[in-house]
Amino acid sequence: MSEKEQDKDMILQCLKMVEERILTLDKFIMEIIDISRNKKSGIQIEPFNARECIQEILKEFQFMNQFEKINFELDIEDQLTLYSDQTRFNLIMKNLISNAIKYHNYSIEKPSIKVACETADNSVKVKVSDNGYGIPEEQHPKLFDMFFRGTQAG
Repeated sequence: MSEKEQDKDMILQCLKMVEERILTLDKFIMEIIDISRNKKSGIQIEPFNARECIQEILKEFQFMNQFEKINFELDIEDQLTLYSDQTRFNLIMKNLISNAIKYHNYSIEKPSIKVACETADNSVKVKVSDNGYGIPEEQHPKLFDMFFRGTQAG
């Protein structure tokens, strides 16, 4: 299309669309690679700071579309150390947070995402919540199915 087009602005628009599709496909391929690595590698339990880990993930997403519109709240103790497989923890948290960003309801007044860690009896419960569209309760059993999409919004 861009070969036949004479208008420079239209050519740039076409190239921008191609670039966006390439980035989307690249991200998809990287997710598949992560899933494959996850299945093949053994579990490695190691200590890591929960708050720093989540902050690093948020830094990775700072250039996502509409990121700047969301108020992020971290309810995580500064020195909370988790003992887990950090690679798998990161993969899960990246998926939850990126989905909360992608499928948020940006028409509401104050979009927000909260990540909280609750500790009790040598365990930690990690919660990611937002005030976005949500996923209907009848679809909750499918949440961890590969390629499941709870909503077409976003």
